[in-house]
Amino acid sequence: MTPCERTRNGRQTIRVAPRAARGCWGEESKGLDFNVEQPSLYIGAADDAVLPPSSADGLEKWVRNLEKQTIEDCGHWTQQEQPEELNRILIDWLDRQTWS
Repeated sequence: MTPCERTRNGRQTIRVAPRAARGCWGEESKGLDFNVEQPSLYIGAADDAVLPPSSADGLEKWVRNLEKQTIEDCGHWTQQEQPEELNRILIDWLDRQTWS
């Protein structure tokens, strides 16, 4: 499914960051509500040439409860390059969430 496909009930879905979805939808995205209220974690890799941490700049506008973390000395494949650091960040973030 691409970011621009519609679900069975006809509602548009976003499977990528709002910024990317806006680029995909262009004029069609104007006026759509992209706000995410759930706690969210963005993990970037300092040396990622594909999706640098700066690609998440301004994401807070749509993701109100966003925490950003950057893994240093790491390229695009965080799971393979820095698995211990990635797991540390994920576990720490999950431990701090309040689940209802």
